[in-house]
Amino acid sequence: MIIVQSAVYDISMEIANTYSENCTEAKKLQCAMKPFSYKNTLIKKRTNYDTAKSVSFPYASDLTISLYEHVTSMEGVQPPRKIMTFLVTGINEAAERFGATPKVSLRFEIDSFGMVDLVSARASVDRVAKVNESGSNETEKVEEKVTLTIERQHAYPLPLNAEQFAQRKARLDALDLEEQKIFLRAKAKNTYESLIYAIRDWLNDDKNKRYVLSKTKDALIAFLAEEEEWLYKSDSAEMPEFENRTASLESKTKDMKLRKKEFEAFDSYTKKLKSFVSESMKRLSQMRENRTWISHEKFDSAEQKLKELDAWVAAKVKENKAASPAKDSPVLTQELVADRLNQIRAVFKALAAIERPKQAEKKNDTTEGTEKEKNTTEEKANGEGKKHAREEEGKHDATSDL
Repeated sequence: MIIVQSAVYDISMEIANTYSENCTEAKKLQCAMKPFSYKNTLIKKRTNYDTAKSVSFPYASDLTISLYEHVTSMEGVQPPRKIMTFLVTGINEAAERFGATPKVSLRFEIDSFGMVDLVSARASVDRVAKVNESGSNETEKVEEKVTLTIERQHAYPLPLNAEQFAQRKARLDALDLEEQKIFLRAKAKNTYESLIYAIRDWLNDDKNKRYVLSKTKDALIAFLAEEEEWLYKSDSAEMPEFENRTASLESKTKDMKLRKKEFEAFDSYTKKLKSFVSESMKRLSQMRENRTWISHEKFDSAEQKLKELDAWVAAKVKENKAASPAKDSPVLTQELVADRLNQIRAVFKALAAIERPKQAEKKNDTTEGTEKEKNTTEEKANGEGKKHAREEEGKHDATSDL
């Protein structure tokens, strides 16, 4: 955070009298004061806060004092902006009382917040008076003074015109884009830095030792040290550079993390596959009993596929024992297991879709009512068969989810 301790802009003052053309003999001093306007810098840029500035001059008429702030922005030097007006009254009365033009003394202060104020105003004259001692001819200078009245009028900002509004909006939009750019760059840098620390922790974790070769680990540790050093010198790097390095580092470690995931899940995969084969054999046996209209060849084919799946699982168990998690690809993956299961599901779905064939119509002397009764019985049987098939398929799917 930057703490401002001095004036950011120049502040000027403009002093003008409240001249009136309605002059009278009694106000001849005031009438002698012609209209005037005096301008000067009151507080210069970089003037320290908590500072006072005094201004004195002879004058016999009430005054209006305006303060202006001189702003320099990205668009260049701006027109002076009025920030305060002071009406100083009582000078007229003081001049009449003194019978002479008084010296007007003004004291301005800029406080610790950078606010400028006229804190005091007075009118005075110096007179020569005898020293109050008997028989003495000595004189002394005596100041006669009057405190003046100060009325403050704050200058509120004027509304922007269309051009000024468009300029300010364009500037704010540009600042928003710049801030967004800075935010995204910082986010990309933090993401890359966090990835470096996370991968280093992963490599140094003893639980992950079996999933990466020693020489690969050493090379990665050295690479991470180089990248961390680069981060400290990356002030000129932009967001795309961090994103590219993040993607590159993730690709270097993707395989070893995948090997860990799939090798650790191997026992779970095989357990569920064996359970799937066992349950599917039971369902197939039930379907043989209940769906007698399906040929034995179709059931035998389905049973053969289940046996092949069981043999495939046994072969994978042997293959996994000989595999090296540090360099070999996973023996089983989630995608591979799902593919084999879907093949079996398709077989059971095809079996469940086979409907009971309708009986051929026979010509006989039965009554029309008897024929309708038979048809109704057959339709009911087919309906129950379809329902049973759906139940079988649902049971099969329910036991096969991994």
